[in-house]
Amino acid sequence: MDRGNDVVLLVKQPQSSPFEAAVLDAAVETRPDIVVVYAGWPAQDAPAARRAVLAHGASRATAVHIARALTGRA
Repeated sequence: MDRGNDVVLLVKQPQSSPFEAAVLDAAVETRPDIVVVYAGWPAQDAPAARRAVLAHGASRATAVHIARALTGRA
């Protein structure tokens, strides 16, 4: 990842939150290269983002592991 310009968006369950879905849609439209971390249970549909991480959980340990993986410190 180019750490200079990458944008990471953490969402929990956009499939059940209209507000979260709207933010996700706007972010993906504005930045098609965005990295979206889906921290809740993923929807049946494919992720909205081209670059997505499906975490299956929103714990602090999960967030730390994902941050390390995205920055090459895993």
